[in-house]
Amino acid sequence: MYWTDGAYSVTVNGVPQFQDANPALNIPVGTYWTARWANNVTNELINLVEGAGLTPSETDQTQVLQAIRKVGFVGGSAGYSSSATLTVAHANAIVFFIGASAATFTLPAANAAAAYSAPIVISNQGTASLTIAPASGDAADLLTDVLLPGQVCAVINDGGAAWHYLWNEAKPHQGELYQQTVAQSTTTANNSTYTLVTQSVTFPSYSETDGFVVDGHGWLIGGATAAMQQNFLLHLSDGTTTEDGTNWLIFTNASLSCGVESSFVMPTVYAPGTTVTFTLAVAVAGGGGSSGQMAMNSAHLDLRVRNA
Repeated sequence: MYWTDGAYSVTVNGVPQFQDANPALNIPVGTYWTARWANNVTNELINLVEGAGLTPSETDQTQVLQAIRKVGFVGGSAGYSSSATLTVAHANAIVFFIGASAATFTLPAANAAAAYSAPIVISNQGTASLTIAPASGDAADLLTDVLLPGQVCAVINDGGAAWHYLWNEAKPHQGELYQQTVAQSTTTANNSTYTLVTQSVTFPSYSETDGFVVDGHGWLIGGATAAMQQNFLLHLSDGTTTEDGTNWLIFTNASLSCGVESSFVMPTVYAPGTTVTFTLAVAVAGGGGSSGQMAMNSAHLDLRVRNA
């Protein structure tokens, strides 16, 4: 790309510019257009359109806009309508799939570039599914994955033998939420523990890190059977580790409802692909006789799964 080289141009801020004819200002003719300048401009725009995976068209006047919307990554872009083996030359670039039949993009060897130096964004702009696969012999927390039309993912190499997701629209597990409310009909007794909600979670088989962590929030609502002064303590357990919630001391009487709620951060990092059953329970202690009773009405548990 370069400025005009036509005759009768004018220098502005040190570079040649076009000008119109203006006899009143003693400018008899405007700047001449040259074939070289016009070809330079055309070829630059064609490169942009083709680099975004588009085919130049005489009738479509939106192609440059389409290309700009697709391109916007430092390393440029490339487009493929069928299966392709990517190389480290695609690092810091957007790679588009624009095909109409299912295809596979095979990633370069993870050790072909220095650790975490080769991020690649892959966008499925086609009308068929696109499989993303690591190079032969490479492990990957993505293993083999599928992007549906319109979905985007970004991967990065670890310099060894694995690729890792930076993000992946095909698997929106960040902040994945499990919710469950369970009706209760039991009247508590003093110095007892009651299971309220049981929730099974199967963790995705991939992870951007080494696994997943779980945050929980639970509550229990009930009504006092008599004037009472009682401690209710919620627990969240994964079958191996039990986390205690906040110890609530409740003062109420038979005409009022009462409740207890707590938030939990489970300390375990759960491995991809495993299934864990979480249990919300309540321990009742501190009262005596009927003064310690609560008729439980409902319990609720939120579990949020995210990358460790």
